[in-house]
Amino acid sequence: GVLPADVRPDSVIINSYSAGDCIPPHVDHSSYPRPISTLSLLGQEPMLIGSQFRTVKGSTWVPVVGLSVPCPRRSLLVLGGNSGNVAKHCISACSGPRISITLRKQPPPDWVPDTAELVGDVSKKKKALSGSAKRRKKRAKMRQIER
Repeated sequence: GVLPADVRPDSVIINSYSAGDCIPPHVDHSSYPRPISTLSLLGQEPMLIGSQFRTVKGSTWVPVVGLSVPCPRRSLLVLGGNSGNVAKHCISACSGPRISITLRKQPPPDWVPDTAELVGDVSKKKKALSGSAKRRKKRAKMRQIER
């Protein structure tokens, strides 16, 4: 095959998008061996790849530090190295129908996440609230008292 057996895809994700659907900026979990390949069908939305994005409106982003990679129909985008391990990637709100097929290798069957990755982990310190968040929390508490 084209890829070594230890990274050869053994799973597929088929995503069907409607106009307005998106994929928010993210990095795929490191437990999935690279490369991760995505075949674009139907829509031609670009994949945005970078370290910082600016939100233009609800589900539309622009790379501040990064680039926009065209993904015409029937194109294959392969994320590995820095593009798969460091940079975030996303698809802004689709202009119309889009289908993508993502191929990747699953983590080993005995893989378990680190405790710190689990939702609700109480050992993580809570991030301090900003001034405006503190004021919102205080106002909400005052409204509850008034009731």
